[in-house]
Amino acid sequence: MDQTPAPRVSYAGPMTCLRCEQRFQSWDRRHNRLCQRCRQVLHTQPSDEHRYRTPSRRRLAPDDSAAAG
Repeated sequence: MDQTPAPRVSYAGPMTCLRCEQRFQSWDRRHNRLCQRCRQVLHTQPSDEHRYRTPSRRRLAPDDSAAAG
């Protein structure tokens, strides 16, 4: 029970930008996958996509729940 905790794995390191494929130093390769320049461009440019409401979970009608189970 008196074991020392395992050292934490660092996810920082070199990364290739998913947008421009330029190499950059990422603080977390799991979450930070765009270089600073691409993040800035995406932040300042409007998107061509229309905003929409995220669909909610579909609820089963009482007669559908018997068929599903």
